[in-house]
Amino acid sequence: LEVLWKKDHRLPLLSEDYFSVLARVRKKNKEDYNDYLWEQAESRFPDHTAVLFSACWNTDWDENPGAREKVFNAYRRIIAESPGYEPALLTFTEKMAQTKESPEEALALALQCVKSFPRSFRAWWALSYSAGQISDQFQYNISEESLDEEMFPFFQILASINGLGMEKTIAINPTSADVWKAKMYQASGGFGWGEQYMEAFRKAVQYGPDDPGPYEILHYHMRGMMSFPPYHLEALQSALEKIPNRVNAYLGLFETLAYGSHQGERLENLPPEYIQTLSRAAEIIVNEKRIDKHLLKALEIDTLSGNQEAARELLKRRVEQEEANQGKHSIPWSLIEDAVFFGSPDLAMELLELYGDPKKLLKLNPEDAFESTRDLVIGKTGRWEEAKSRLKERILDAEDNLFSMLRYMELGLETDLDPEVKKVCVEYLIDYAPPPMEYGGNRDMGIPGDLGSMAPAYYQDFLRAMAEGHLASAEGDHEKAVESYTHASQAAQYLRFKEQASMPEVLPHLVRERSRM
Repeated sequence: LEVLWKKDHRLPLLSEDYFSVLARVRKKNKEDYNDYLWEQAESRFPDHTAVLFSACWNTDWDENPGAREKVFNAYRRIIAESPGYEPALLTFTEKMAQTKESPEEALALALQCVKSFPRSFRAWWALSYSAGQISDQFQYNISEESLDEEMFPFFQILASINGLGMEKTIAINPTSADVWKAKMYQASGGFGWGEQYMEAFRKAVQYGPDDPGPYEILHYHMRGMMSFPPYHLEALQSALEKIPNRVNAYLGLFETLAYGSHQGERLENLPPEYIQTLSRAAEIIVNEKRIDKHLLKALEIDTLSGNQEAARELLKRRVEQEEANQGKHSIPWSLIEDAVFFGSPDLAMELLELYGDPKKLLKLNPEDAFESTRDLVIGKTGRWEEAKSRLKERILDAEDNLFSMLRYMELGLETDLDPEVKKVCVEYLIDYAPPPMEYGGNRDMGIPGDLGSMAPAYYQDFLRAMAEGHLASAEGDHEKAVESYTHASQAAQYLRFKEQASMPEVLPHLVRERSRM
């Protein structure tokens, strides 16, 4: 190509190919190619339609906004001089619709497309897209109340053109994944996120099984819209089946399901099908692809799904990371609780040593919260008597060591307790506690703020609910235990938001009691 170009051979296809190669190479090397392409096209091939189109096509006006008008005028010139040159007419129509600068010209061009090339699905898609863009532009700029009644037929015509264009597009090329992705865009604007939208998504996946596009489009349209969790779930399940290694295609879907509000539902209240799907996704995203920012969420999902093996591997990895960093990074308290729950007290003890200053744990007696957790871990290693003795000493030493009382009662889930010490714990944690607090929705909880003088009451509310859950669990009343742990979970979430407090984990107890119930 280089040799033939230098000899100035005027071969149309050769010229087109050379322009494409030239644009890619110069762009890759970060060399100026916009002006160079135009100079070559205008000086060496002034009357060559394909070369002029290639210059238009390869011009990047995002980097050079001033070139846009030049490109558009060149497109207009090509269409006027060579109306049968399909690539220019179709491309210019799509560009005009996308820029939204002149919707009337875009629609006129689209009508010219379908008249000139009635068997081209791109032409009909351009018509549908242009009509949709005009309708959207009016909807954004004009309130419905201000419309004259005579304008409504205009919108009906636009809707008809939009629908007809898409019908023709699908009829001409029904097995194109790109066509069905276009249908997803149309359905999201005209019909909302209903079954018609999902049918287009399924067709796009069917005809493009390796294409990440349908998943990315669905996430783009539904990001932050958790009134449609079944659609997110279906898309995530499909991605895990067809493109499990294309993590970036479904990472957003995973994040929406794992972190979303789900119409006020917490993650532990989602149906088992959701949790199992999230567990499979987390296995790939965190365990295989090592996207560590989701490690804590993966552990939460593993708690709900019961995937203890995967959870232990994650915990080991985090301990190794912290040891390599020499404790420079802050360790989330939940990791210690997770290690206890997943039967790895040795890892829990290592994490306790790496945790650092207990004062960052919470505001209410952080030293007691820290040391009582250490005693719990000692008990989990099988040294029950030593753990009970250490906790008993702390309980009798100071009446405000409430976390030691709570951990002592937690030991009672697996070993016998001293009745007198247990009685003291019940008195301070349950009998002396204020009435249960009322908590608002997730939106109310998400507003940080100092609890002020009310803070101790909220801590007491959490401790009372947890203690009642432990009592009920030890007595085999699993329904009562679930009720108490659920309230404790709400209190813990509230304290995390309001006081940034790292509370003892409730979720493992809640999962255990639900399975028993």
